[in-house]
Amino acid sequence: MNERSVLVLSTDPLAAALVGALVETEGRTAVFARCGEAAREALRRVRTRVVLADCGFPEACGAALIGPAKMMGARVVLFGHPRIATLVNDCAALYGVDVLPIPPGPGDMSRALSAVADA
Repeated sequence: MNERSVLVLSTDPLAAALVGALVETEGRTAVFARCGEAAREALRRVRTRVVLADCGFPEACGAALIGPAKMMGARVVLFGHPRIATLVNDCAALYGVDVLPIPPGPGDMSRALSAVADA
């Protein structure tokens, strides 16, 4: 399992780039799903301890990704466009995962990744 890599799942290229850049400012390596790759396939390929999943990504906000990720020992942090904030928060509460607010505030990414290191 790659301790320094963070899997970023988003169908929005701008959101993926923003989140990936924030991951890299924290000294981690952002790894992205390949074009057309399912979330679970990306999870199997990357085998990371941290998954940042956009609830706009197919299967990201559900048991199909969150369950297998947790079973692998990965921590899932959900994010999404502010217009779907309720969905993101509801999903996070249902599955017991954290939320990265978008737009992120100062220290939000650092807290999400340090929580992973402490898990």
